[in-house]
Amino acid sequence: MGGEYWAENPWGRGGELHIDGEWNRLDWNLPFVDDEIDNNLRLDRLSYAWGGTRFDPTRQEVGRFLVSGMPELGLIDGYAVSHRLPSGNLVGASIGGQPEPNPDQESGKDLQISAFYRWAYDPMERLTGAIAYQKTWHNGTQDRDVFIGRMDWMPVRGWQMHGNAWLDVYTVDDVGKTAGPELTRLYLTANKDWDGERGLRALYRFDQFPSLLRQEFQLPAPDTVERDHQHRVSLSGWQRLDGGQRLIARAGLWQDEDDMGGDGELGIEYQDLFQSDSRLGLALFDSQGEFTNMAGFRATYAHYTAVGNWDLLYEFARNAETGFPGNADTFYQHRLRGSLGWSPAAHWNLSVSAEEVLLDDSANTLLGVQFDWSF
Repeated sequence: MGGEYWAENPWGRGGELHIDGEWNRLDWNLPFVDDEIDNNLRLDRLSYAWGGTRFDPTRQEVGRFLVSGMPELGLIDGYAVSHRLPSGNLVGASIGGQPEPNPDQESGKDLQISAFYRWAYDPMERLTGAIAYQKTWHNGTQDRDVFIGRMDWMPVRGWQMHGNAWLDVYTVDDVGKTAGPELTRLYLTANKDWDGERGLRALYRFDQFPSLLRQEFQLPAPDTVERDHQHRVSLSGWQRLDGGQRLIARAGLWQDEDDMGGDGELGIEYQDLFQSDSRLGLALFDSQGEFTNMAGFRATYAHYTAVGNWDLLYEFARNAETGFPGNADTFYQHRLRGSLGWSPAAHWNLSVSAEEVLLDDSANTLLGVQFDWSF
């Protein structure tokens, strides 16, 4: 169960208050071992910010938050300040702890300081670029030095492009790395919409493990840090047909240090087929992974009304295990999902969802409720 609260000018001083958290109860019932119950309160955000308006170019924020203007720096417990220059460019800095990405989100073992600069070509910010530097310590020991670059090209018409790159700088003490700079992450996208008649999107992504003392997740072995990486390219597009349908296609390729594979999907959407303000979608998909090959189909139906909407989804997939000599297996998965959104009155929104996943002889159930009230 979770909740989020956001308020502007809560105490008449022009600031912003943001609270976001959830409570999780995990109940394990496994054969031949003792049952276990875990209750956890997770706080994703608790911050207060002020400034950063047309009347005050300096923005400050304290608490637990993502740094405004450079969220790539990650979640911090501390203080951040940014100042908009007369040219429209932005300069900022932050200091604080780094909560660990686990259910408890413990903070105190990792400290970071950062600085960033954001440049805008014009007041409309059609072309922007940003660069940041972050230095971290783990239990008082120097850990990470990383530079983060970002570029966005967002014209009113034409191709829109986004780029994001992470460059770690290592010393001889970093396990699994040689001294000097190394590209850790690269993310590039380009997309274009032709007046609602067709669209195209291309993506390239590269990832590899950084060498860290910080325990973000289970620490990989030194040889894994040294050699593991992944490249991925994908191309997706859609075309509106003469009958009002929309044809959708996607294809992707990936390669890592040991293998390569790909995935693809082909689908069609029908508007107002059975009733007005409705959408029917049908799709075939296939994925060739390192250990599992998956193929299947998906059907979706959604209907929109003046007070809300509802939708249904059914998906079937055949999974074939590979790479396990003498122990290959094939299993089938069914997924059924439904959701309902309803606005009983102005400023009130309620949505409920239910999902059932059948995997051979096991079943998993997911129920969800979300309530929004703006005032």
